[in-house]
Amino acid sequence: MDKSKRILIIDDNQDFTRSLSNTLEDYEVFSAASGVEGLEKTEKLKPHLALLDLKMPGIGGMEVLQALKKTGDIPVIMMTAYGNVGLAVRAMKLGAEDFLMKPIDNEKLKREINKFFSLRAKPWRDLTARQQIVGHGAQMSKVWEMVNKFAPSDVTILLEGESGTGKELFATAIHEMSKRNDGLFVALDCGSFPDTLVESEFFGYEKGAFTGAGENKIGLFESADGGTLFLDEISNLSLNAQAKLLRVLQDRRIYHLGSKGSKHIDVDFRLIAATNVDLKEMIKTKRFREDLYFRISTVSIRIPPLRERVGDVRPLVNHFLKLYNKKFGTTVSGISEDCIAILKNYHWPGNVRELENVIKYSTLFAEDIISPSHLPEYLRSDISMLRDYAKAQLPLFAVGGNETSMEIEFGFDIEKGIHLKELSGKAAESAERKIIHEVINKKKLRGVQLAEFLDVDPKTLRAKLKKLGISAEG
Repeated sequence: MDKSKRILIIDDNQDFTRSLSNTLEDYEVFSAASGVEGLEKTEKLKPHLALLDLKMPGIGGMEVLQALKKTGDIPVIMMTAYGNVGLAVRAMKLGAEDFLMKPIDNEKLKREINKFFSLRAKPWRDLTARQQIVGHGAQMSKVWEMVNKFAPSDVTILLEGESGTGKELFATAIHEMSKRNDGLFVALDCGSFPDTLVESEFFGYEKGAFTGAGENKIGLFESADGGTLFLDEISNLSLNAQAKLLRVLQDRRIYHLGSKGSKHIDVDFRLIAATNVDLKEMIKTKRFREDLYFRISTVSIRIPPLRERVGDVRPLVNHFLKLYNKKFGTTVSGISEDCIAILKNYHWPGNVRELENVIKYSTLFAEDIISPSHLPEYLRSDISMLRDYAKAQLPLFAVGGNETSMEIEFGFDIEKGIHLKELSGKAAESAERKIIHEVINKKKLRGVQLAEFLDVDPKTLRAKLKKLGISAEG
């Protein structure tokens, strides 16, 4: 019981208000039957939370929401029997904490309000995922402003950004900051399984549903019930899989493969999706469904690449150095300014993930201070120079007279011009190839040990070695 918390219900349905007030008896509850009365009582009572109906006579809920946000930072949960995605988006942009559809289960709403006040009292800095995200410049401040605003609600979020920028970490932080943080965080890389397995992975199956189905299996949607489902690199889903996902997002119910009759399972999860490509461009070429895009992008948050926040390089280096000193039992005390200069001038196609691997590698080779000689060889080669000049779109003949070797390295014809996106991808592959070669040759690691050192799944490593043309024997 917490009578110190005041809740104001602004709704013209007196039966609903009375019923909800009885359910929320642990709090000090007040009510208002119109928007005007609600604004008057808000000014007088200064409630800690307002439950606001969308459609009321006179001033509507959206107008009341705007007025409340102008007069103070009062958290507002919108309620309506006439809602749609467009209204939910508008309400969230105006500052609503959540957007709930009537009829509302009073006991469920009570639990959510309890979580809401619990989260308000919880310091974000204690969250594990948040501690792992380093960066306090202008770019990251904008990201955190959006995360802090929308994480506590149930709104669907699309995280956009290049590979290695930390989208899954942000997704985890959003889950931890949400009212679903006592539920599971279920993550899936959408490129990790073939289209033929989509239904069984998404929906689960009954024993005997197909050859090899020896027992019942719970699917991802069901596993995330009450929690958060994170679909990483959602652009990898086929159009067939996109259609199945859209249906679940619309109906919030699933059917196990092999289930008899029309037996369904209701699922209640919050969706966070991530992409490293422009989904709007994919829509133009009919590779991504526009209706699904609007479902998953109620709120879009762009995670900036590392090259756009060079000021975060030093704090990230210190963070990873501390992390891997502890993990490896090493005592590397710092990094030279020459190294910092090299790292700041590098283009980072692999972003924060690549920087982490560089520091992991260098920590094992340094004894006291990380110097340039301890960095992976590719960071001291003309590859980094090429990326810097390519980024600035300067003539290639300016790159230290190494045009011929560069053409061989990346396989382009200088006379025919260069596609920078393709060049960046080839440069990233070359960088990966070189660092893996160095680890194999200097650390003499193979198989599972190599996978553990590179912090990847052995199956993923085998595929990567094959793609990069690296022999499993080094």
